[in-house]
Amino acid sequence: MQDRVLIALTSHDRLGDTGRSTGAYLPEAALPWRVFTDAGFAVDLVSVQGGPPPMIGSADDPDVRAFLDDPHIAAQLADAPRAEALDPSDYRAIFYAGGHGTMWDFPEAHGLAALASRIYAAGGVVSAVCHGPAGLLPVRLPDGRPLVDGKAVAAFTDEEEADQQLTDIVPFLLAPALAALGARPQPGARYQPRVVTDGRLVTGQNPASSAGVAHAVVRVLRGEVDDDAVPVVSDVVTLEGTLRAYVAAPVDGGGDGVIVGPTLFGVDGHARALADRLAGTGRIAVVPDPYHRAAPLVALRADDAGRARGRELLGGLTREEVAADLGLAAGGLRARGAGRVDMVGVSSGGHLAWIGAA
Repeated sequence: MQDRVLIALTSHDRLGDTGRSTGAYLPEAALPWRVFTDAGFAVDLVSVQGGPPPMIGSADDPDVRAFLDDPHIAAQLADAPRAEALDPSDYRAIFYAGGHGTMWDFPEAHGLAALASRIYAAGGVVSAVCHGPAGLLPVRLPDGRPLVDGKAVAAFTDEEEADQQLTDIVPFLLAPALAALGARPQPGARYQPRVVTDGRLVTGQNPASSAGVAHAVVRVLRGEVDDDAVPVVSDVVTLEGTLRAYVAAPVDGGGDGVIVGPTLFGVDGHARALADRLAGTGRIAVVPDPYHRAAPLVALRADDAGRARGRELLGGLTREEVAADLGLAAGGLRARGAGRVDMVGVSSGGHLAWIGAA
């Protein structure tokens, strides 16, 4: 039987007393759906009240369009089940999609919380992005403690809420509410991707973090996150104003630094997984984007087309450019407090590591 992941959606469609519509934010469900399905998982939807969940957001992105056009998803968007109708043993993970509607009904969605609690107790993953962590507020462990107690989390920040001019519209601010239950919020830069993995709890800060959370969930489900790993926060950053890179670091600070040389396919899931795993051992890991001069943060599919494009991009690099980028990556690690800086790489990433050593 194919492993399954459940995406939870709000049923609330009004933005307070503003007269404006809200609901689940479409890309925060669609982009994770693409990640999960590409990884071989089947995906179901659930909504708080059942029936058609309100959705907002553009359908211009190809992955969003594919999500809406998928027959199984289309049927569930037309009539989503309630949590009470589902068997938690059918799912290896639950993913709470965001959208401002969640702020009104997720905290009181006790049926959804019970479902998430049982998935987690059975060894599954609980995850959420943006305002989706509002659904974590009522989730309890078997001993009655909040799931988030003592856990590092990411969520839509107070600063981002103020920037949206919705601080006085939403019923509460999310990060302080999580902190009141013992969570340890890890706010990052506004609207930049940030994912926090703390054991089998994975959370993301904003819409830009949606796919990243799903990738992290897949890594946990595949056993690529060690049981004794420390909590890890990952970001996409720009070093010295030019070099885009993926950085994974222990939430509570790291020691040595490691540059991860990506393969032909760029800063893909495999490179990020290696960085996350290194960060889980207490190191600060950075994956510099080798192709940033040609396109931003390239992550190619591991197929014939991706291989051909990767060879084309790799052929356009010079030794001087690679050396300069590795210098920026090392400088970025030292700026984050890393002492010793090492480098690892596989395949073409091994060649980059050789250049770094030379």
